[in-house]
Amino acid sequence: MHVKVTRRIFVQAALATQLVFGLLGSVPAKERSSKNEAEQGDTSTLAKKPHIVADGFITRDPSESAFMPYITPLSDGTWIATQYTASSLAAPDTEVQVLLSRDEGRHWERLPGLNLESSDNPWSYRSPSTTELPDGRLAMLVNRFRFSGKTLADLKTGAMPESERLVLWSSDAGHSWSAPQVVPADLPADKYTCHGMGRLMVLKPNRWMYPLQVGMPKGYANRDHKAAAVFTEDAGKTWSDFTIVADDTDDRIEYHDQNSTLLSNGDLYTMFWAIDWTKQSDLTNHWAISRDCGRSWSSPQPTNLRGQVCCPIALSDGRIAVIYNYRHKPQGVRLAVSNNFSEYDLENEVVVFDAGSETSTQKAANNTVIAKNTVIAFGRPNGVLLPNGDVLVAYFCTTGGVTHGRWAQVSVP
Repeated sequence: MHVKVTRRIFVQAALATQLVFGLLGSVPAKERSSKNEAEQGDTSTLAKKPHIVADGFITRDPSESAFMPYITPLSDGTWIATQYTASSLAAPDTEVQVLLSRDEGRHWERLPGLNLESSDNPWSYRSPSTTELPDGRLAMLVNRFRFSGKTLADLKTGAMPESERLVLWSSDAGHSWSAPQVVPADLPADKYTCHGMGRLMVLKPNRWMYPLQVGMPKGYANRDHKAAAVFTEDAGKTWSDFTIVADDTDDRIEYHDQNSTLLSNGDLYTMFWAIDWTKQSDLTNHWAISRDCGRSWSSPQPTNLRGQVCCPIALSDGRIAVIYNYRHKPQGVRLAVSNNFSEYDLENEVVVFDAGSETSTQKAANNTVIAKNTVIAFGRPNGVLLPNGDVLVAYFCTTGGVTHGRWAQVSVP
C-alpha cells in the first residue's frame, strides 16, 4: 500500500468543483511543513528519520468546518474516514460523516446511511471512529450530548452535559449502519458524566475495550476526572467490567484523551494528555500499561513529550511512534519514535503539520484549559499502522480560514 507522491501543484479550479467531498486529495505544497526534508529536496537524512511520503485532504469545504477525523484502512484495500461537521468545534449543530476512498486517500466519496441527526432530536453527535472487527464487520463509536447551551462544556469548570456512549455496526464496509446501541457505564449520573474516547480496541478476538473519559456534570462542584474503560466478551452484545485506567486521587492531575496501542506481546500501552488543573497548565504526556487485557493498569508515568492529545502506534520492529499536538511555538502536529515507553527521539521527530499563525479560530472566553481548547484550530491527531510499516495519520486543521480533515502517510525507518 505504499503510495509514492511527487510534488503536487494546487489547482484552484479543480478544488472549487471537487471541494465538498475532498476529491482533490493532495495537499498544496505551500500548506505543508517547512521542516519536511522531502519537500525541500534534501533526502540525505530520510533513511534515518521519519518523513512524509504522501498526504491529502479528507474534505476541505469553505461552507462547513470538519473536526476530529479518523481513518481506518480495511482489509479490502479501501479506507473509511469518519468526522463530524459543525459551525465550530464545541457547537451543537453537528453532523457525522462517513467517507470512502478507493485509492488510498487521493479521492473521497460521501457514504449515506447514518441519519443520526434530526430537527426533533435533542442530541448532538460527535467524535465518530471506526474499527474493523475480526468477523469482518465495522464498529463505529460515537458520543452524543444533550446540549443545554451554546457550547459543549462549562468554560470555567469544564463540566459536561448529559451524554451517552454509542456503538453502531456495519456489515457492508460502512455503506449502511445499525441503529445506535447505548453502551452503559456503571456511574451515578448526578456525580459523573462519561463519554467515549478514541477507537474501540480489539484486545483478543472475544475481548474488546471501549475507552472512556469520566468528568463531572453541570451543576456538580466536585472534580473527579479520570480515564476509564468498559469491555465486551460477546462481540458487543453486552458491556461491563467498568475499569479505571488512570486517576489522580488527589484530583490535581487529570488524564484526558487516552489513546492505546496493542504491543506484540499483548500488552496494552496507553498515553494521555496530562493536565495540572490546579495550575491550569499542561504536564508532559503520560503513559500507563496493562498486561492483562485491560483488567489492571500501572500508575501513569511521564514522557519527555510536551504535548496535548497524543496517539501511540506500535511499530512492527518493537518501537513506538507517537503522533501528538505541540502547542508551543511553532505549533503543529508532530510524530516522534521511541525504543521505550518514556523517552522519545525529539531530535529526529517530523512535523506532520505546521499550524503557522492559524492556531486558534477565535479568542478564548477565558484562560482556562477548557476555554482555550474549544477554539483550537487544529488537533485530535490519531493514526494506524499500514501493512507496509508506514504510519497513517489523521487530524483536523485550519488553513486559509477553512477547518478541515487531513491525512498524512509517514515512513518510519
